[in-house]
Amino acid sequence: MKHIIFLIFVILVSCHSKSQNKLDFSKQNISYTERDEETDWIRTRLKIPDKWGYIDKDSLVMIPFEYDFLNPFKEGVAYAKNNNKEFFITKKNVRLKGDFEAVGIFSEGLAPVKKNGKWGFIDYQANLVIPIQYDEVDCFRPSGLCAVTKNGKSGFINKSGAEIIPVIYDEASQEMKDQNVIVKKNNKWAVFDNSGKQLSDFLYDSFKRASISDFSKDIFTRDQSTFFENGAALVEANGKYIFINRKAQAAFLNNEFDSASVFDTFKKCYSKEKW
Repeated sequence: MKHIIFLIFVILVSCHSKSQNKLDFSKQNISYTERDEETDWIRTRLKIPDKWGYIDKDSLVMIPFEYDFLNPFKEGVAYAKNNNKEFFITKKNVRLKGDFEAVGIFSEGLAPVKKNGKWGFIDYQANLVIPIQYDEVDCFRPSGLCAVTKNGKSGFINKSGAEIIPVIYDEASQEMKDQNVIVKKNNKWAVFDNSGKQLSDFLYDSFKRASISDFSKDIFTRDQSTFFENGAALVEANGKYIFINRKAQAAFLNNEFDSASVFDTFKKCYSKEKW
């Protein structure tokens, strides 16, 4: 009986492999291609069948065209979606363990996963590193922190799951390039560093988001958001625009403006109609 089952398995794998090799990789049948930086394979979406997979430079199938969506590989795994299920696969097309309602992309070595309406984090081996307990989560940033929400309150945790900034605030936010983070209480924002030290009182009505453009990268990864990394951060308080530095101190002597723009990639900003 075991021999019969093994033979059937071999036949099925062989048939599947042959069907993959008969796919049409002509330009007319390809709706999207992108070289994967980690594997040097080509992430491809076909028109017929309307599936995602990976091929090498010789059009040999490396990951079968059986997915509704595939992300680029990162640290050996890629986000995949099929039949309304979200999961991760390895370069050998092995699905990582875990039955989750939803997953997010890996960032700083961890990925968010959702089960029974709550979120936690797994590592690249699909080990649950941070318990599934949060109502909402962001992703981990270079600051080493992640914004989380639980029971209607927000704060920041580190990659061990420890609360660095207590989950007691109305909102929590950080940008892709920043080491500082901000939290909101009673409609005012304050600045904290990534060790949890509070750098300012709750003074600010809003923070103005800027971006850093790395023109050596492709259009999809070129821009990253920031409050502080282009120079001083632009905030609004009591109807005035103010610039603060990374220590949340006034950036300039004459530091209140009726109108101003964020510092751009070239460290320029607009205020009082002058550059």
